[in-house]
Order: sequence, then structure tokens, then C-alpha cells
Amino acid sequence: MWVVPERIGAGVGRALFEHAVRQASLMQASFIDITADPHAESLYQRMGARRVGEVVSELDGRRRVLPRLVCEISSE
Repeated sequence: MWVVPERIGAGVGRALFEHAVRQASLMQASFIDITADPHAESLYQRMGARRVGEVVSELDGRRRVLPRLVCEISSE
């Protein structure tokens, strides 16, 4: 999921993430695995995800390290 820069800070990312968690719960998933943009890592952490590693990729010939997070889905 991506939020256009002019909407960052308006609650759009939170709403999208909460929707994803609800959908995952309905599908009886136990977790969501997230490869995040480094600038979005703090949002995911505030939403309860924890960092479990990194994913190294290449974009336009440049090495890029992305945080990998996991968010546990409660079975309430």
C-alpha cells in the first residue's frame, strides 16, 4: 500500500493498515509479513509490527535495504 505524499499524516496509512489487519483476520491469518519503505517503518511499528530483518534489493542499479516487519494478528 502506498500513500501519496500530500496525504501522509492525515490518517490514510493507519486506515489502510487497519483494513488490511481486519481482512487478514477474516482470512484467519496469524500474521502479516511487511517489506516496508524505510520512511514507513515507524508507522508499522506504531501499529504493532516488529522488525524481524531486512530485505536487500536493487532499484535502478542502486542497492536498497528495506526493513522487514511482522504484525501478529489476534484471534479474537
